[in-house]
Amino acid sequence: MVQQFNLGIQQQLPKGMVLRADGVHNLGTHFIIGRTVGEVFNPVVGGPDRVVNLESSVRTHYDALLVSVERRGAQFGFRSSYALAKASNYANDDQIPFLNGPLDPADLRREFGPTPNDQRHRFVASGQARVAGGVAIA
Repeated sequence: MVQQFNLGIQQQLPKGMVLRADGVHNLGTHFIIGRTVGEVFNPVVGGPDRVVNLESSVRTHYDALLVSVERRGAQFGFRSSYALAKASNYANDDQIPFLNGPLDPADLRREFGPTPNDQRHRFVASGQARVAGGVAIA
């Protein structure tokens, strides 16, 4: 389950430009984690093997501030965006939850930290222009 909250504003600037700012907050609950609960002899591997309980007991957090400036025009346009974000969770890997178990299966709070895909800063810019002969460069 994911609860999401967005709040944004935008302002028209001179020369056909628009400034946007958005705040995003996501809280995910009941995400899957593989918790080791014991060990058994596995004749296929000829030794001990983990017994893993797949359970939905972890949370994810994502907060971001997104800012962009855009200019639309027939001859020239651009968009530049910046994101300041933070992603954290208790899951060891929300895509393959049984590969690596938590450090302390009895205390999942110790597992809380940045996600593998956490990126604090991201800047993206793009533009387009029309030149002679109707050719568009982007």
